[in-house]
Amino acid sequence: MLLLLIAGGVAWWRNSSPDFFAVMSTGESLARDEKYAEALKQYAMCLEMKPRDVDVLNNVQYVAEQATEKKDFDTAIDAYQTLIAQTPTAAFYDALGKIYGKELGDLPKAQAYLENGLAIDPANSAIIAKLGIVYAMTGNVDKSIELFDRAIAIDPTDAGAYFNKGRALRQTGRIAEGDQLMAKARQMDPNLETAPDPERE
Repeated sequence: MLLLLIAGGVAWWRNSSPDFFAVMSTGESLARDEKYAEALKQYAMCLEMKPRDVDVLNNVQYVAEQATEKKDFDTAIDAYQTLIAQTPTAAFYDALGKIYGKELGDLPKAQAYLENGLAIDPANSAIIAKLGIVYAMTGNVDKSIELFDRAIAIDPTDAGAYFNKGRALRQTGRIAEGDQLMAKARQMDPNLETAPDPERE
């Protein structure tokens, strides 16, 4: 009886295991052809067979990043949500927050995802700074300044946080103080030299 069970187990493994690898291979082939939505469907099937499989999750992350780069945001969102369902991390919530805020202009969703990321990693200065931008854009400028201060306290080298705090200060009428911070940020990061002043936007 034991031999029969073992033999049956071997037969089951031989019959089922190749399905996983075949589906995985199909997904990888589709991803190489930049058919990211179709690839993601294959990887979703793989995760049904092997939840939290590291290789599959790495492939899903690749799809998420490439789809974002190609501005296929629907696929990117689906991919990041797949990742979060399997292994939620601050980085994945951060990526979704950036897509919804910067690319799609959906500030409530951006805020929600960024706050979820911050709950996982409360000292993540990049997420804190992004939340500051969202609050500034939704009119809660005092809260945004508070968040920029938190980001700067964690990472004093973040020129973007200084720059955006300066812009927020200008929104409150503290023009001179805001201009000083923006000038400091541009000294820290020459790339900010090309960033427009608020009155020119």
